[in-house]
Amino acid sequence: MLCSIPFNGALTGLLHATALILWDETPMVHCHAIEAVDSTLLDLTKQDQRLVGQPFGGKVIVFGGNFRQILPVVQRGSAADAIGASLRRSQLWGHLRVHQLTSNMRVQRLTGTAAVEQHLQWLLDLGSSTLPQDPELGIRVPGTMAMDLIAPSRQAVPCATGMHVRHLSLPERCR
Repeated sequence: MLCSIPFNGALTGLLHATALILWDETPMVHCHAIEAVDSTLLDLTKQDQRLVGQPFGGKVIVFGGNFRQILPVVQRGSAADAIGASLRRSQLWGHLRVHQLTSNMRVQRLTGTAAVEQHLQWLLDLGSSTLPQDPELGIRVPGTMAMDLIAPSRQAVPCATGMHVRHLSLPERCR
């Protein structure tokens, strides 16, 4: 799959001159879109023998995002389809170097009170799948974070029952 970019156009000149591409929220992007950019950059740089066969035509690309967050959306797809659409399942994954950030700069200014610290730790534990789970009820949500179910007529996806998050089958909700 290639993006339609003329070989002698202004965009091609810009891409040739580009040394670094920053791409945020990559975990939510379908791997086919990322592979299309790779194919396009390979095609645009194929005249330069030094770059032949290098992923993304030898361009440095910084992919940003949190793999603890949402997977790519696959219409009418199963959970396995969404996982299969992620960058981690792409043929390019083996060519990438992963760096993990260790400080959440957004929440550093929020720290200080015990309640805020507890809330931040709960979010980290949720993302790490280290919170205790009840086989029938799921994960207990602290009262300060729980909300009542919104009436289905408002087209909201119910995600909390009382004080527990239920395991939802997202594809069933999206049909």
